[in-house]
Amino acid sequence: MAAAHEDFFNGRGSEFDLVQQDEFLLDNGDPAQDLQQQLQQHRQELLQQEEEVKQQQQQQQQQQQDLVLNNGVEFPSGQALTDKREDSNDPFSAPGAPPEDHLGAPLGAPLASPLEVSLGAPTGAPQGPPMGGPAPWGAPLGGPDLGAPLGAPQSAAEMLSPEEAAKQQQQQQQMLMLQRQKEELQQQLQQEIEARRREDETLRQQQLQIADEEIKGFYEQRERHLERRKAQLRAKAAAAAEKDKKDCGSGWARVLWLVERSSSSSSSSSSQAAAAKEKDRPELGRMRRLLVELAAEAPRA
Repeated sequence: MAAAHEDFFNGRGSEFDLVQQDEFLLDNGDPAQDLQQQLQQHRQELLQQEEEVKQQQQQQQQQQQDLVLNNGVEFPSGQALTDKREDSNDPFSAPGAPPEDHLGAPLGAPLASPLEVSLGAPTGAPQGPPMGGPAPWGAPLGGPDLGAPLGAPQSAAEMLSPEEAAKQQQQQQQMLMLQRQKEELQQQLQQEIEARRREDETLRQQQLQIADEEIKGFYEQRERHLERRKAQLRAKAAAAAEKDKKDCGSGWARVLWLVERSSSSSSSSSSQAAAAKEKDRPELGRMRRLLVELAAEAPRA
C-alpha cells in the first residue's frame, strides 16, 4: 500500500491524477499573486497617507512652538521675526498708536484753553477712567491673576485658533479612520488566507481519497486475477491426478489378469505350465518392475 502511494505521488499514477494535479497547480498560481499585489498596493497607499498626515502634524507642531515662542502672537507668513519684543503697557511701542505729549493727548491735536484745563474739560482725545478709581461691584478686576505663576506661557491648545483646532481634530479622525481601515484590511486578508488554506486542505483530502480508491481497485483486481489463476492451477492438477489414477488402475488390472492366468495355467499339465511359465517369465519380470515403480510413486501422489 505504501509503495502504491509512493508510485502515485511520484508521477507513476493514472492520467486522470496527472490532469487533476496540473489543474490544481494552474488554479493556485494566479489568485495568490494577484492578492499579494493588491495587498502591497494598498499598503503603499496607507503608508503614503500616513506620511502626509505626519507632515501635517509636524507643521502644526511647528506652528504651535512658534506661537509659544512669540507669546501667543501669530505672525503672518513671510514676515520676518525679530528678537525685539513689544510691551503692551508701553504706549510708544504699540503698533499704529500716535505719540502723545506729557498730558496724554496725541501730538498734533488742538490745544485746550487754560479755562478748559482748569475745569477739567476733555481735551482733543477722550480720557479713560482714573487709574486708581474703584471698579464696579462684581466686575472682574483687570489686573493679572495673582494665583497664576508669573511668566507661565499659555498651552498650545489654548493658543490654537478654532480653525486650527478643527483642522487638528479632522486630522486625528483621519488617522483613526486609516488605522481602522488598515485593521479591517488585515482581518479580511487573514480570513481570505484561512479560506484558501481550507480549500487547499479539502482538495488535498479529495486527491488522497481518489488515490486510495484507485489503489484499492487495483489490488482488488489483482486478487481476482490471482484467484482465477489458482483455480486454473487446481483444475489442471486435478486432471493430471485423475489421469495418473486411471493409468495406475489399468496397470493393476493387467497385473491381476496375469496372476489369474498364471494360477489357471498351474492347474494344467506340468508341461504346459512349464512352457507358459517360460513364456511369461519376461512379462512377469516387467510387471514386477512396474509394481516397484508404482509402489514408489504412490506416496508422492
